[in-house]
Amino acid sequence: MENDPKEIMEKAVMHVLEAMAFMFVETVTQDELSDIEDTCLHVQMEFTGETSGDLGLVFPPELAASMAENVLGIEPDGSILEDTLKDAAEEILNVVCGQFLTLMFGDKPIFELSVPHVSRLDSRACNELLKSPGVVAFMVEDSFMLGYVKLG
Repeated sequence: MENDPKEIMEKAVMHVLEAMAFMFVETVTQDELSDIEDTCLHVQMEFTGETSGDLGLVFPPELAASMAENVLGIEPDGSILEDTLKDAAEEILNVVCGQFLTLMFGDKPIFELSVPHVSRLDSRACNELLKSPGVVAFMVEDSFMLGYVKLG
């Protein structure tokens, strides 16, 4: 039986956020999340090798701040710079991508990874993604996160 990319994505995100950012993560159905009303961060990267694809995470800036505080050991004083949020988001996705590729394909294939890229998604784009098939929905602490992987 072939590995299910969506299930492997779930495992990779949960493992990385729990081990690296010390955050409690659970998967939820897409229907369990209400409409997204704010602009979110979208961190995305591509990989090529045995197969090619891209992987991405979408989450509110407040969650990015919490992840940055935990990953970088910064005191939560509300003054995290935008570049620091982006750096933490990129690093988390980089580790998630590595974990995903290892779980999905094993440790023998060699993949070339792009540099993660952070952008902003408005609420309309976030809600379209939320309703897309293949998207994994998470609750991280008290916030949502969306994850996706596209192969081929």
